[in-house]
Amino acid sequence: MTVFGVAVPLLVFACYTGYPDIYTIYLSFFEWNGMAPHKKFIGLANYAYLFQDKYFYIALVNNAKWLIVSLVFPVSLGFLIAYVMKARLVFAPSLLRTIVFFPVTMSLIAVGLMFLLILNPVFGAFDTLLRSVGLGFLVHEWFGDYRIALYTLAVISGWAFTGMPMIFYFAG
Repeated sequence: MTVFGVAVPLLVFACYTGYPDIYTIYLSFFEWNGMAPHKKFIGLANYAYLFQDKYFYIALVNNAKWLIVSLVFPVSLGFLIAYVMKARLVFAPSLLRTIVFFPVTMSLIAVGLMFLLILNPVFGAFDTLLRSVGLGFLVHEWFGDYRIALYTLAVISGWAFTGMPMIFYFAG
């Protein structure tokens, strides 16, 4: 690979990712509404305010939970599915590979709308299934209950991306 082949992607990365990140850190030392022509330097005051805000810690914990669930779930499930296919423990492994990889190709908006209908507590397929097999006590407001909404969204996100680690494990 030539120097040009490495320099151009690094330059593009620096322009579209590095510069905005550095500029955001720079702006965090100012009091500014984003529109006024002048910014007032306040040093670390924004960070002092951040660490005193009780909602910051709630958001930090929620981000850590999201990170753990949305990484562990698709990678583990992808590994398990790839193992089952490699060991030929399933009929039609090519069909399974296609079915598991299909959500990766779907728009996240389509995935969200699909699960909004599937998990609807009134007429959704999942809660209807739970009621029909006598597990009606497990019916929830999957997106409305703050205790489980984060996990519901993380599992949906994990489902949408399980195909990618599965393909990597299957190929390797």
